[in-house]
Amino acid sequence: MPNCPAHPHIHLEARRRGWYCDECGKNVYTLEQHPAPIRALTQINLSQWPTLLALPLHEAQTESHALAQLWDICDFAEIFLKVYVAGALAEIQKVDPLAPSRFSKKMLRPTMGDWRSIASELLTQLPRSSALQSFNHHMDRFMKDLLTGREITKSILQLRNRLAHGGPLGTTERDDLSHAWDTRLAYFLSTCSDLWSIYSLVVVTEHQTSITLKGPRPDLQTTHPCTQPLEPGTASLSVNDSLIHLGPLTA
Repeated sequence: MPNCPAHPHIHLEARRRGWYCDECGKNVYTLEQHPAPIRALTQINLSQWPTLLALPLHEAQTESHALAQLWDICDFAEIFLKVYVAGALAEIQKVDPLAPSRFSKKMLRPTMGDWRSIASELLTQLPRSSALQSFNHHMDRFMKDLLTGREITKSILQLRNRLAHGGPLGTTERDDLSHAWDTRLAYFLSTCSDLWSIYSLVVVTEHQTSITLKGPRPDLQTTHPCTQPLEPGTASLSVNDSLIHLGPLTA
C-alpha cells in the first residue's frame, strides 16, 4: 500500500479509479502507477460455507458491476440474520415455548431492520448450554462491526436503505462503496471461517434422506438417512450429532 507523496504518514486507500488520500481529498496515484490489490472477497474460500450463505457471497465475489455487488452483500447480510434467528428461536423455544409468539408481529412482513432487531434480542436470551453459542459469538460481532452506525460505509443496514430509497448512486460513490464493503466484509468472513467446521446445513428430501448443502455448488447426489422423521424441505443446522431445526428451506 503506497503512502501519499504530500503526506508521507498517510496510507492511501485503493479505490476503483486510483489511490485516495483523505488529507488531499482526491486520488494521488492512478492504478497504472500502482496496481490495485486483488479484491479481498475473492480470497475467501466458500467451500465449507452453507449454500444459503455461499450463493450470495459467490455472486459478490464474481460480480463485475459495483452496484450489483453491493446488493449481493446486502442479500448475504439478510440471509445470515435469518439463519441465526431461525436457529436461536428453535433453541430458546426448548426452554420457553412461547418465545416465537413474541416476535410473530415483526416476522409477518419483516424488513432487514426487523431481522436485526429480533437477532439483537435473541443474542441475550440464548441458553448458555445451547449448541448455537459459537454462532451467537459471531453474530454479536457481525452486528457490532457491520450493522451498527449511521454511515453507509459502516452499516450494511444503512447501505441497503441508501440503495433502496436514496436514488441513483454516482459512479464514483458506487465504486468507492463497492471497494469499501468488499474489504470490510472479507475481513469479517476471514475471522469466522471456523464456524462452518462446527455447523453444517442439511435439508430433508422427499425420501426421508438428508443432503448437506455446502458451498456455492453443493453435492446433491450424496444423501444420508434421516435420524428422525421430518417434513421434506426442512432445513436444519447440524452440530455435534444433533439438529437445530430452522424450518422450511423456502421460508
